Amino acid sequence: MTLLVLALCWLLGIGLGSLLTLATWQWLTLAALSLAAGLILRPRRSAAIFVLLLLTFAGAARFQSTQRAAPADDILWRNDSGKVVTLVGWVADYPDVRETYTGLRLRLQGVLEGGTLSPARGVVLVHAERSGGWAYGDRVHATGLLETPPEFPDFNYRDYLARQGVHSLMARASVDRVGAGAGSALLRAVYAYRLRAHGVLQAVFPEPEASLLAGILLGIESGIPADLRQAYNTTGTAHIIAISGFNIAIIAGLCGRLFTRWLGARRGAWAALAGIAVYTVLVGAEASVVRAALMAGLVILAQRLGRQNDALAAMGAAALLMTAVGPMTLWDVGFQLSFGATLGLVLYAERLQDGAERLAARWLEPKRAARLAGVVGEYALFTFAAQV
Repeated sequence: MTLLVLALCWLLGIGLGSLLTLATWQWLTLAALSLAAGLILRPRRSAAIFVLLLLTFAGAARFQSTQRAAPADDILWRNDSGKVVTLVGWVADYPDVRETYTGLRLRLQGVLEGGTLSPARGVVLVHAERSGGWAYGDRVHATGLLETPPEFPDFNYRDYLARQGVHSLMARASVDRVGAGAGSALLRAVYAYRLRAHGVLQAVFPEPEASLLAGILLGIESGIPADLRQAYNTTGTAHIIAISGFNIAIIAGLCGRLFTRWLGARRGAWAALAGIAVYTVLVGAEASVVRAALMAGLVILAQRLGRQNDALAAMGAAALLMTAVGPMTLWDVGFQLSFGATLGLVLYAERLQDGAERLAARWLEPKRAARLAGVVGEYALFTFAAQV
């Protein structure tokens, strides 16, 4: 519980930093003063208050450290100019195949102007040809108009991309592959395996079963037909498609058992952590998946160190790590819903199950009442939590 409280103060600080326009050094000064006050004041309660303030101000400072003005060579300054430009860069993420195009996150190396490569930095979302066979690490030239991502009445697409470090969009682009092998060799291997696995599913199963399995197993949901997705939404079973903590729990349990048997307890624990990390990257590393992976990893580490497992502490540590790396994660809907649902399960699942057992015991024998309550806890609660 202590770690969860510290994490909540950190998250509060990030939110506070987004509302108040203090400079990073000012927040750090407040954090340093809180630390000094906590060290000077010996009473435990007083010191605890200043530790909480320290985390709050540190969170605000971390947020402000990301709010820097874009440099002069950032590609966003070329948005909406009305001029056709040619971008030089490489595909920095797994290609997002849609019905009419493929979305490529292009990490820039420069802009071609009159045969000369001018310096430019940033990441641009490029809409390339759907059948281009694009892959992570491809070196490409993309030609088209740069624009600021739009804002829709029911969805702020601009803010959504900005949280991921993307401030420019090139729709209807002409893209040429000029090479390959950029980026991380490990990511290239993982994404190549993901692409092959997706191809196997498409070859073995008909549609829409192939796209449905790709969503469930690989986190590739772009091929799922709109009517099928709506059917899952209508029946309240959309969580079956999404990669979630349930998938991570299966992977963690499987890796833990297999690697411990093959490699022993010590090496098996590290191998299990590696397996969880690879699977997280394989399925797209969405916020909800990263949260579950971090919690599973912390549980494995706790077991290896002989410490007691604490779900609330693991949640707090996961929140701290994720938002320390990327403070904008706090505004990710997947992050918010994942933590909210998990927190609700941790705090209230056992109480609700006990209540269901007491209610069922009024009409059923104790054994049958306990069995019925177990069904409520194992199935109904997890289904409800997925709809939060």
